[in-house]
Amino acid sequence: LPTNIKSFLDNTNEENITAKIRDSKIINNQIYLSYTKKIKQSCYNTSIIYSEINFNFMEFKEFFTYSDCVSTKNVVSGTGGRIQKISDKNIILTIGDQLNLHRAQDPNTMFGKTVVIDIFSKKFKIVTMGHKNPQGLAYSKLHNLIFSSEHQSKGGDEINLLKIENNKIFNYGWAISSYGDHYDYVSSKDRKKYPLYKSHKDYGFEEPLIYFNPAIAPSEIVIESENENNIDFLLSTLKAKSLYEISYDVNNKKISLGNKIYIGQRIRDLYNSDEYILLALEGNSSIGILKKNR
Repeated sequence: LPTNIKSFLDNTNEENITAKIRDSKIINNQIYLSYTKKIKQSCYNTSIIYSEINFNFMEFKEFFTYSDCVSTKNVVSGTGGRIQKISDKNIILTIGDQLNLHRAQDPNTMFGKTVVIDIFSKKFKIVTMGHKNPQGLAYSKLHNLIFSSEHQSKGGDEINLLKIENNKIFNYGWAISSYGDHYDYVSSKDRKKYPLYKSHKDYGFEEPLIYFNPAIAPSEIVIESENENNIDFLLSTLKAKSLYEISYDVNNKKISLGNKIYIGQRIRDLYNSDEYILLALEGNSSIGILKKNR
């Protein structure tokens, strides 16, 4: 498609320009793309551009950005970037810590946070913090619940129920509490400052609904079906190269694992419809199609 998108993706001295696009969401004939934005030399954040859907020319404009950035050579590592619509006027965006431990617990930065953005006014507010790299979001309109799948460190990957209340920011613990362990590159100084306590609740943080040890590297989470009592999800993974069936008991606020479906490739994204499931596969840059049996 003819587009001006490359004007936003500054790839000077960089490889794999398209990897900077983290997610897409279509709302009211507009497409929103989260991407890794260069704020200044070697300093990046997670921002959003958008365009009217026009097959003659897609003219993208800046929708959401901020001056805060992380100095890094790993341009797309730990960026989050998942977009989800949660009402007629609001979307929610996940922003990873970009491998900077201290930022997730700093309320004055945008990193390691979840933000709600008004698509009309473009005003935003931080609603949750203490995240490492949340790559999946699912919204249940029936129950008005938001679920997030999140990479942690060496193990401890999480599925969280995100809470939103006026004038309160809920804290999910990273990098003070986690059911994973630090990678080898983390310094002894940072290990003392960020001990990764296993309990979240004991230290004033929100507990995950479930965690995975060893790590599975969860990417997208989508709702397959729901009723008054249960919500059934599909969770895609990178490291485990599998789909997981998950069920949430709304009344008891409990989550349970169902079948694990081995695909054999890293699954970056999912699309769920009544008849099939599409899988964005990284190994050979292909799309997998799972036909549903009804």
